Amino acid sequence: MLLGTRLTMAAIAIAELCANTLYDYAPRAIEAVKNSHLNDAVEGVVEANTLLSGIGFESCGVAAAHAIGQGLTVIPEIHKEYKHGEMVAFGLVAHLVLEDKMGEAEKAAKFFANVGCPFIWGSLI
Repeated sequence: MLLGTRLTMAAIAIAELCANTLYDYAPRAIEAVKNSHLNDAVEGVVEANTLLSGIGFESCGVAAAHAIGQGLTVIPEIHKEYKHGEMVAFGLVAHLVLEDKMGEAEKAAKFFANVGCPFIWGSLI
């Protein structure tokens, strides 16, 4: 929680909607973009990413995911080879593990692998 306040019901609902949108639409959106097409899946993913990086970030307690992602930048190989979002994706899985949400962590990790997100954790071993 960025401002030290409690999570709001609206933030939780938006975060869940965004996550479900990404899980449901990302594979189809990626395929559309590869073929230079715009469809409802692409628009849904763009909207979800916009909301996650705005309302979701400031209202829904993703500090550990970002702190871990930012911490990875001190590893020269990681900082050079991976983008901010790729490091935060790793941080998100770690964040879910810290919250003892192993099922969600596994779901997120499988999602990132299925959509072709670079395998940052392989670089850390």
